[in-house]
Amino acid sequence: MGLTVHYRLRYGEAPARTARALVEELRRRAVKLPLHRVGPIMVYACGGLHGSDGQPEWFRAILDLLSLERSDYIVSPERAYAFEVHPGRGAETASFGLLRYPRTIKLPSGRRVATRKSGWLWRDFCKTQYASNPRYGGLENFRRCHLALIALLDEAADVGLRTEVTDESGFATRRDLENLDQEIAQWNELIAGFVGRLKDALGGECDAPIARFPNFEHLEARGRKRTS
Repeated sequence: MGLTVHYRLRYGEAPARTARALVEELRRRAVKLPLHRVGPIMVYACGGLHGSDGQPEWFRAILDLLSLERSDYIVSPERAYAFEVHPGRGAETASFGLLRYPRTIKLPSGRRVATRKSGWLWRDFCKTQYASNPRYGGLENFRRCHLALIALLDEAADVGLRTEVTDESGFATRRDLENLDQEIAQWNELIAGFVGRLKDALGGECDAPIARFPNFEHLEARGRKRTS
C-alpha cells in the first residue's frame, strides 16, 4: 500500500539483437539520471541466465511474475534483457527491460499449442511514497526518486518503446510539481490515518512503513481528520 507508478513497455516484432540494443541504450541513459543505483543488464535465454555471477532474485522474480498462466499450463519467457534501478532511500527498486514469449509451446501430452503472443514487452511497478520519510530527506528525496523514475520512462519512450504509465500521483500526466507535493502529503496523511485505525483494531503495533516516519502521530491525526 502506497503511492506507486505502474508501467508497461512494448516493442513490435524484432530480432533479439534489436531488443538487446534498445535495453542497452535505455540503461546508458539511466546512468545519467539521479538514480541511486543502476544495475547491470541481465540476459535470460534458452532456459537460463547468462552474463551474471549467480542468479539475482529480482530477475527470477520478475520472470516468474511475467510468465503467462493458462488453464492447464504456464508460458515462460524464452528470452529477456533487463536491468534493475534503485531510485533512492525509501523507494522500491524497479526493473526495465524487454522479453519475448515463444510462439508455440509443447505440452506434456505432446500437443503443440500457439501462445498467441508476439513482439517484446515488459511490465513492473515502483512504490515511491516512502522516500518521503523525513529520515531519508523528506519531500526533497521523494521528488528526486519519483522524478528520476518518470524521467527514465520518458527515456524509454524516446528510444522507441511504447510506454503505458499509471502514476498514482498524476505527475506523469500533469508534470505539476506543486500538485505532486500536495499528492504525497495527502497520501501520507490518509495512509497514516488508516494504519492508526488498524493499530487500534489490532490492539497494538502495526509494522507499516508509514509508522516509521518520525512525524507519524501528526500525520495520523491529520489523516483521521480527513476521513472523519
